[in-house]
Amino acid sequence: MATDVFISHSSTDKEMADTICAFLESKNIPCWIAPRNILPGEEWGDSILRGINTCRVMVLIFSKAANDSGPVRSEVDRAVNARKILIPFRIENVQPTGAMEFHIGRRHWLDAYTPPLERHLELLVRAVHDILNPAPAATDLPPVTLSSDGTAKPSTDSTARRPGPPMLPRVTQDEVPLRVLLNFNHVVVAGHPSTFQIMVENTGARVLKQIQIVMESRGLEQPVRKNLAKLDASQSQRHLFEIEPIRSGNFALQCTIKCHEQDKQIALVGSRSLRINETPETSNVAINMKDLKGNAAGGETAAAGESPLGNVVPSGTIRTLNDLLNLELAENFEPLELTLDYEVDLHALAQEEAGARQRLQIPGAFLDQAQQGTLLKLEPIDTSAHANNREIRLVARSSFCIGRSREEADFLTWFWPRNEANDQKTRRISKKHCIFSIHGVKIHIRDNETSNRTTLGGQELAAKDGEPLERRGILKIAGIYVLDVTPFPSNAPEGPVIANLRNWSGAKTETPSKIRGSVRFLPMTSHVLPQNSTWLLTDGAFGTSRANPIIIDARGLAEIQGRFHHHLGGFWIESSVNNGAVHINGARLEPGFIVPLLAGQTVKLGETSFRVIIVA
Repeated sequence: MATDVFISHSSTDKEMADTICAFLESKNIPCWIAPRNILPGEEWGDSILRGINTCRVMVLIFSKAANDSGPVRSEVDRAVNARKILIPFRIENVQPTGAMEFHIGRRHWLDAYTPPLERHLELLVRAVHDILNPAPAATDLPPVTLSSDGTAKPSTDSTARRPGPPMLPRVTQDEVPLRVLLNFNHVVVAGHPSTFQIMVENTGARVLKQIQIVMESRGLEQPVRKNLAKLDASQSQRHLFEIEPIRSGNFALQCTIKCHEQDKQIALVGSRSLRINETPETSNVAINMKDLKGNAAGGETAAAGESPLGNVVPSGTIRTLNDLLNLELAENFEPLELTLDYEVDLHALAQEEAGARQRLQIPGAFLDQAQQGTLLKLEPIDTSAHANNREIRLVARSSFCIGRSREEADFLTWFWPRNEANDQKTRRISKKHCIFSIHGVKIHIRDNETSNRTTLGGQELAAKDGEPLERRGILKIAGIYVLDVTPFPSNAPEGPVIANLRNWSGAKTETPSKIRGSVRFLPMTSHVLPQNSTWLLTDGAFGTSRANPIIIDARGLAEIQGRFHHHLGGFWIESSVNNGAVHINGARLEPGFIVPLLAGQTVKLGETSFRVIIVA
């Protein structure tokens, strides 16, 4: 029999799970919970799978015990792969680690560790009810649009499209052509070189070529890389990574893989926890192994990435730092969960690279048009319910703000649709929660002195100077709103080369930017206000593929269609594909041309038309 809610919990939290189950069922929400719903004589695992497959929502009772539980992680993984809606209900003030962090980081959770419990149970019931019985679209608040004077105003169009929750693509291991396993064969200690091993296996039916593997963490001095020429079907290889740990703590170890499969490039991403130990005090006494942590995922009694070494190494056997650093741990290869980041045609990549070297022309009709500004908004003209589009915002200022203020934030962190539970989450985020800014030749990100804090790659950000953003990372705001933040370097180091620039009426010179490219922000939390806001430092490619910093889901666009520029104080657009997909005021934009953008223009991208708004 189908049920509405599957309750996933550690046996340690059975009393709490039974309380939640009883409360939900008192509100006419049928639940599946073990061991109550396991049929007599039925195998435990089969019954669990049946319960997950027949439910509509999984409520995860999250605690330290649940985080450490292998069976709970398996249940969550199964629910995610089966596309079930996951609601973490956090009953202890602990942070998820390892695979659990990966799953929960993609969703908002309900914090329920402060009394009274009844208030949190009521919020849970409302959240489940909203999912099971979505309100008609007409009762939702209209999407926010920003007017040309920079103030925020809600749309008054009763037919405005109500955005759905965006999610990063999630695939099962069977759909990923590579399998990666990690083995930490040494204790990782800050300030001392170390190593770990990986096993890479081609799980697909085709040969994979030009495989690039990058492992990086904020706890390491620099990323480490391996390049493999090819990997035949079913073939596996082992490789050793040498790392330089620079500070102690719990970090995220991120893996990015790019490879060629026939005529396309595939990009995969994954992460797991990385524990870097402090250098132990060794004066006159043996090292206490219970104070040190390894990087094995562990089982029911050890949190992922924090398994005590005292469990496997007897106390007193390691007496010096060299003994510790030379210690060979038992081989234990553990899988790294990978997610498909994007697929893109190799021809599209080559075409975009060639376009960066091309000399461009301003069409004659646009030579007398110039407008400077630091914010470009492409506002959809068609806002009917069937239109699949939303506003595109390109911010070209020296800083970029994330928060819940319509007036002050460049990226709005609202939970959607509007209801009491989602509004409560949104209010936990400050109006200006975190700020990106340019410091010399680096981008820095800092918390804006908020009470609910900001973390990058699992580490809390300081409010004064912050941390440099040197590579892709997971940004968590107030512990509930998660963003994939990715810097994209420019493929045009000197800016666009415009052959007839001398004939243009606008400015001819500007102070060159020390940082070229753009920064993309993608929500990883479900039920949030969809965003398409990019920090355009100088330029960024656009198209339908996630290989772009500016992703535009418009029918008729190519995977990599062209490029936006902020050049000579204004915004420009070029198209590198000869498919007739880009029009400016009805005129088709051909490859080899670049057009300055002005307020009031109509830009058509594929089958979607936008009105240009530029703010100084």
